Amino acid sequence: MRSGASAVALPFGELYTSLQTGVVDGQENPLDTIQRMKFYEVQKYLVLSDHGAMEDVVLFNPLWWNSLPEQHRQVIVTAFAEVVPALRSHKAAAVKSALSVIAEAAWISAKLQRTNARRCVSACIRRRVRPILSVPAVKASA
Repeated sequence: MRSGASAVALPFGELYTSLQTGVVDGQENPLDTIQRMKFYEVQKYLVLSDHGAMEDVVLFNPLWWNSLPEQHRQVIVTAFAEVVPALRSHKAAAVKSALSVIAEAAWISAKLQRTNARRCVSACIRRRVRPILSVPAVKASA
């Protein structure tokens, strides 16, 4: 299915003005970024796909990772396991707060619901990303 859209490389600092003047019609960023940068002031639509929560993914070069002694790898894995729950909690709170601010904008009138279509999009994205995340460096942390 073709949407007629095309991607445009654009410096981040020019995005607000580009949305405002119609140089671009949309953007893709986390909700807390959309709120902080006030993109919601100059964009017409907001799609909530829940696809961008990847702040807890850490990648290492497999050659470097495998060169570490097992003890050092375990310290790294343990440290990340300890901080990831707090990171996810912090991000969830930031997204909830951002969505509240964005939803107060008078021009946004759509109900924000978790629909079957939205779940389908999220599941499709996860299926496509999961193989990328299954690299040996990630498996080594198990």
